Amino acid sequence: MEKQKQQQFDQQENQRLNDAINQAELASLKKQISPHFFYNTLNFFYAQSVQYSENLSRGIMLLSEIMRYAIKDDDEEGKVHLGKEVAQIKNYVELNQLRFDNQLCVQFDINGNLEYRRIVPLILLTFVENAFKFGDLMDPNHPLSIEISVKENHLTFKTYNKKCSEAKKQSGGIGLSNTRRRLLLAYPNRHKLTTSDEGDFFSVTLHLVL
Repeated sequence: MEKQKQQQFDQQENQRLNDAINQAELASLKKQISPHFFYNTLNFFYAQSVQYSENLSRGIMLLSEIMRYAIKDDDEEGKVHLGKEVAQIKNYVELNQLRFDNQLCVQFDINGNLEYRRIVPLILLTFVENAFKFGDLMDPNHPLSIEISVKENHLTFKTYNKKCSEAKKQSGGIGLSNTRRRLLLAYPNRHKLTTSDEGDFFSVTLHLVL
């Protein structure tokens, strides 16, 4: 009797395991299919829009490049060339300038050699996205400042922005918990992240050993 119960238990466990494997396969297939769907759709929109609007077609192309980078542009170690990350930051800035008729006030400075350096993707881009989402970028006296400095294998990244009215209601940092976790996992004891959320301004300073 005990043997029969054990067999039934083993069968149930095997079934649960198979169900879990099937769900994992479905999730994996979904991730593989979705990017192609989006790329093909965006390429269609781009082809259709070229003859009607230069800004629209350019915006679609920039969005397509950012999506491709975000989804599958890393290598077997989960890293990309630092220059690629910086290129997508530039694409993101340009895309938002198109959205707001080039009226956003952004200052972007790069110092040092980006070649032969690699980084976990979307770390820097996420900070820039955060600044665009919660920043007041219409004030020419207080532009969004983005600074990237590379010296040997040390990277320093900074953003400084005036906060929009909605961001002023928040405290304790603005939407950066996921990025903090990624930094802890990818760069243990090799990074220092500092944020300042005071009054009308928010800043991020990241020191990273690549």
